[in-house]
Amino acid sequence: MSSGNEYERLFKLWATVAKLVVDGKRDAAEVAYSLQEIVDKHNSLIRSSLFTLLEKRLEEGGRIDLDLSLDDEEIKGWIAKPGTYPRGYRSKAVFLWESVRSPMGNGEVAYLVFINNVVSADWVRTRARLFRMYPHP
Repeated sequence: MSSGNEYERLFKLWATVAKLVVDGKRDAAEVAYSLQEIVDKHNSLIRSSLFTLLEKRLEEGGRIDLDLSLDDEEIKGWIAKPGTYPRGYRSKAVFLWESVRSPMGNGEVAYLVFINNVVSADWVRTRARLFRMYPHP
């Protein structure tokens, strides 16, 4: 499917995805959600890296579930001053269950990861594979 022309490749991929949706082999809502993420996110490589780190933290360190939101002063403080981020959280995935949203019918929860002395926050779909592997208690 690849050729030297990236536009040709793009349109062939798009046509294949459209056919998979029409044939019922892909969920239209999931495809629409993925496309919307591309439109909305200018830092897709950074987001992909954060998700990879999230999976690694879950696999190696486990998870912490907090009944806090991204709007809580404590969370804002951790993001603004990473030195205040609890040491026990640094090797884990931290989910903020008071920050849940539902774009286009797909629930998402905010999460935090600590890397290179920075606290990064992002969103992950609750229907993502990692929640089947590491379910919310």
